[in-house]
Amino acid sequence: MKQNLRRAVNITALVLAAGLLIGLLTGCSQSQIGNSKPQPGNSEPQTVTITVKGDQNVIVNEPKTIEVAKGTKWSEVKLKVNVSYKDGYKAKGWKFDDESGSDLYDALSFNNNATVFAISKKIPQPNDPDLFKTDGNGTITGYTCDKEDLPKALVIPGKIGDEVITEIGERAFYDCKGLTSLDLSGCTSLTTIGNLAFFGCMGLTEVKLPANLTTIGESAFYGCTIETLYIGCNITDSIISNLTREDSVKQHLKNLKLGEGVSTIGDRAFYGCMGLTEVKLSANLTTIGESAFYDCPIETLYIGCDITYSIISCLTQEDSVKQHLKNLKLREGVSTIGESAFQDCTGLTNLDLSIYTNLTEIGEKAFSGCKGLNEVKLPANLTTIGLSAFRGCKGLTSLDLSGCTSLTTIGQEAFFSCTGLTEIKLPATLTTIGNHAFYECKGLTSLDLSGCTSLTTIGDGSFSGCKGLNEVKLPANLTEIGKYTFKDCTGLNEVKLPANLTEIGGSAFKYCTGLTEIKLPANLIQIGGYAFSDCTGLTSAVFEDTNGWAVYSNESYSGTSTPISSSNLVNEQTAAWYLCQRYDSKYWKKD
Repeated sequence: MKQNLRRAVNITALVLAAGLLIGLLTGCSQSQIGNSKPQPGNSEPQTVTITVKGDQNVIVNEPKTIEVAKGTKWSEVKLKVNVSYKDGYKAKGWKFDDESGSDLYDALSFNNNATVFAISKKIPQPNDPDLFKTDGNGTITGYTCDKEDLPKALVIPGKIGDEVITEIGERAFYDCKGLTSLDLSGCTSLTTIGNLAFFGCMGLTEVKLPANLTTIGESAFYGCTIETLYIGCNITDSIISNLTREDSVKQHLKNLKLGEGVSTIGDRAFYGCMGLTEVKLSANLTTIGESAFYDCPIETLYIGCDITYSIISCLTQEDSVKQHLKNLKLREGVSTIGESAFQDCTGLTNLDLSIYTNLTEIGEKAFSGCKGLNEVKLPANLTTIGLSAFRGCKGLTSLDLSGCTSLTTIGQEAFFSCTGLTEIKLPATLTTIGNHAFYECKGLTSLDLSGCTSLTTIGDGSFSGCKGLNEVKLPANLTEIGKYTFKDCTGLNEVKLPANLTEIGGSAFKYCTGLTEIKLPANLIQIGGYAFSDCTGLTSAVFEDTNGWAVYSNESYSGTSTPISSSNLVNEQTAAWYLCQRYDSKYWKKD
């Protein structure tokens, strides 16, 4: 029994010793074991304090310390941080403690108090030479900053240190999607843009090319959505084929401006650029190649060069340009608009040339067939409106040339078949109205030429077919009315012939069925055949001088003549019968 008692005491001692050892190992007293409740004053903190600092270019705003729950991740902490940067600097990253600390990352948890340190970096400037890498021989090979820090508006200098830039190397700016504009115009020695140089720069919308560029490599601008393009060099196939023939450029190009030194645009240069709506041509341009602007719906055209058919026709005679051209701007010193320059440009609605004070001549067919044209303003110094210059401009409703105080000549068929024209005003300086100048202007209702004090002759058929014309006032110094001048003016019911008139051409008033009376002045010596033929309403013809009249069978007034007795012309009804019926086909002449 004593032996069993000794064994029980030993077991109890072992248990107590084991408990004491466990307590020592766990840091707990014998009283904490089995008691899970923490003792007052010994609980661990549940928050941590984050102190915010930064380098010399960082401005730490309040709060400069942030208290967050223990275990909060950096992705949440940084949302509470308020820092800004000095001008010319931006965020580069965050580190623990200071610049030499380890990097912070979003998944990092804060379980203890800590210091976070903001690191800044300089914002690259668009024209900073230090931004670019070169090969030491004039070729730009890339950039020194991170791709995302590359300026959106990139200006490449012509010289970096002592190194003259002659080439943009292959893949130099490959896939720089953040680029929005590129200015190479200052690179006066740049001749080559290498293969893939700006490949994939999908944000690039504006490009300026320099004067001496000769080569653009394959896919140099692939994927670039260029909208505005300035070209300072002659546009040859080696330059343009790898630019405007990229589908992305064809689809997006809207504005084109040529530098002053550009003299040539090659064949098919902008072929199929179906978004191109605005073009500015240079002062020294002499050649536009075939189909250079095929399918380009140009709406606004600025022309800095001479406007001659040989230069301009390959642009304005494209169907897409004819249909869409609405706004026309010329260089300040332009003196002539050449032959057929804007013929059949049906999209033109308003033409204001009044500001071009050096413009003196509008050439043959210059605006012929511009059916949409409803308003024309011409400059004071204009002297000549050429043959068929505005022929078929059916949208014109009024024409005020009274301010063209140097205008002397309106050419043949100049306003032929401008059927919408209801009113015209002509200047005192006018000396010539060409044949058929206003032929079939059916909308005209009245014609006042009385102020045209220098006008002595009205050309053949000038107002023929103006069926709406009911009143005509002729100038005092007029001496000749040409053949067919008022033929088919069926509405004409009143015309006063001036005292100085000496000749009325053949068929001049033929078919003027509304005319009821006519007074023929004493100075009149010649009336052409059919001059008053078929004037069925004419019942009164007053000859102020009835003596010496005879009629001939031919226009040359040769051969046998038939005298007309003065007594047959004294009576106005009889005179009208002789004039309109008996001798209507004859050629009248007074000796």
